[in-house]
This record gives sequence, structure tokens and C-alpha cells, in this order.
Amino acid sequence: MPLRHLALSPLLALAVAAPVTPPAEPPAPEAPALKSFSFVGCSGEWEGGDLAPEAWRETKPDGVAFVIRHVADCGLDGSDPHVALADGVLDLGYDLQSRSAPVMCECEYWATFTFGADAAGIDTVTFEGGPVRRQGRWR
Repeated sequence: MPLRHLALSPLLALAVAAPVTPPAEPPAPEAPALKSFSFVGCSGEWEGGDLAPEAWRETKPDGVAFVIRHVADCGLDGSDPHVALADGVLDLGYDLQSRSAPVMCECEYWATFTFGADAAGIDTVTFEGGPVRRQGRWR
């Protein structure tokens, strides 16, 4: 009996001395792939007093699209869309560049971000890191 006890002792000592590593956090989910981006541009001067961006969610047979309406200076072009997913919230945005001398007005811009079926479960979006006013039907 003492021999068995001695034979197990080194294994027990290793188990006790081994550092305990906390489980790794699961990787953050990636944002769904952007299938298409459409920048409509300025559709006129901004109407209304609330300058918060607005968002519509459109369900499509093969995915979902988010339409964004927001205010910015007149005379800008939009390109280079970017999307990020954090805590189930999809942040949408794109770069605006001046194509000519700035015009002193506030313009209403529209852009559409279209995703595949992997984005069908997303129902919360932000625009450029800020909240949006949800418009239309979301589910």
C-alpha cells in the first residue's frame, strides 16, 4: 500500500502546483459582411428640428437592409462604408468628403447598407457610434 501512495504523490504534486488558467473569452462576433452600399446623396435641406439620424430596417428575401437618413453640411460625397458589431448592436457609417467649396446649409443625406441572411437577427443599429431614431416597422 505505501508504494501506491508514493507513486501517486508526484502526480498529485503536479496537479496542485500547476497554475490555473482562466477560460479564454470567446472571440467577439464579427460584423456581418456588407453586400452593398448605396449613397444617395443630398435630397434637399434638412426638414424638422430634430437632427438625430433616422434608420429604417427592410427585410429582404436574402437578407436585410438598413436605410439611414442623417444631416450634414451640403455638397459632400459619401464613400468607404464601415460596419462594426459590438454587444449585438451594428454600427453603420461612411466617410463624407467635400467635392467643392463648402455650402452653408444642412443637407439631408440617405444611404443604404445591405447585408445577407447572417444579419437577419440584428435589430439594433447605430450610426457613426451614436443612437438613431427608428422609423417604420422593425420586426
